[in-house]
Amino acid sequence: MRNTHGSAHRGQLVAAAILLLTAACGGPMRDGPSPEAYARVRDAAESRYVQGPLTDALKRITAWLEPRAPEAVSLLQPGLSNEQIDAAVRTSGFEYSLPTEVRELYRWRNGSRSGTDVPFVGGHRLLSLQEALAAATGSEVRDLFRMPAGALPILAFQEEYFYVVCESRTRRALPVLFRLLEDPTADLRFTSVSALFQTWAAAQAAGGVALHDEVPLQMRDPEVWKREHARLNPELAR
Repeated sequence: MRNTHGSAHRGQLVAAAILLLTAACGGPMRDGPSPEAYARVRDAAESRYVQGPLTDALKRITAWLEPRAPEAVSLLQPGLSNEQIDAAVRTSGFEYSLPTEVRELYRWRNGSRSGTDVPFVGGHRLLSLQEALAAATGSEVRDLFRMPAGALPILAFQEEYFYVVCESRTRRALPVLFRLLEDPTADLRFTSVSALFQTWAAAQAAGGVALHDEVPLQMRDPEVWKREHARLNPELAR
């Protein structure tokens, strides 16, 4: 039986964590990023991407979680081959090209097992590629959150999504945006998927992440988050 009290408590913790992370990252762009600001960050993400640091950050995150929140690690599914990734995209009917770093992410692990709400980072669950593509190609999530065509969610918690906007051409990396249902204006949160997980891994190592009921949340030290976010996402420093 689902522990609704525990889920409600987790929801309150995640909401508090989002407020702290928003403050640590300089606050949301209330009207969404301008096309010029988005293009500037996207070009920086593209030029900085190299294969390897993303996977290394993910390994550091799981190494930190294993002794503290082992279920978050045990629920991760095996990674996909390039052929399996291509087949999933074809089957879904997604008409846009996955950026190279998203393919690297899903080669590492295919998200958390569906049907669970155990988070991976920041109270958010890492979606499987199939779940991400289903959300991207279905109208419900896209219309409800006013996401543009090509939007591919990566992390999710109830009515919140971190996502990238895929294009017809293959990008090496793309900025990560955030949307909250009750205030669905785009928030340009991380320079790239790599920067998202690198920031999280660095904050963990520096003592900026605390556990609450085995939920890893960024509630220990906002100053750590400000420092690591500015260092790893300099294009978004305010």
